[in-house]
Amino acid sequence: MKRILFTFPFLLLVFVSVSTLQAQAPHQRSRAVNAAAHAATYQQKATYKEAELNRLKLAYDGKVGAEKDAAKAQMLATLYELFDLAILKREAQADVLREQLRSISSNTAYQAQANEITQLKLKLAEVEAQIKQRKAYRDEIVARRLTELL
Repeated sequence: MKRILFTFPFLLLVFVSVSTLQAQAPHQRSRAVNAAAHAATYQQKATYKEAELNRLKLAYDGKVGAEKDAAKAQMLATLYELFDLAILKREAQADVLREQLRSISSNTAYQAQANEITQLKLKLAEVEAQIKQRKAYRDEIVARRLTELL
């Protein structure tokens, strides 16, 4: 039963994504699919890096002296990679939003749906602002995360 409850929202999301992509022109559809695929790839890489970070954390706890410093440097490098992957994922999401906005704006059938266009513009502006802010505070965010791990 739990599996069905988990699967249904996922299938609904896929259906909505596919139906939105079917309404787009072929070249727009391929760009949106590519951006979504990139976001999924970045998520997979981030999951791998999170597992690596957990492994490094466990190894860090058992080390002393110079080995501990080396493990901390590895953890810091992994955190920077995770941060960069998160930014790339958000940029891919922004690309998907841009493509949706472009396809809706160019489609005359959707011209009457100004509310949807406004909502997409607001969401895009929010995602872009988050990306800009996180890039500006990259070092502080990574340092804080390292402190939380240790």
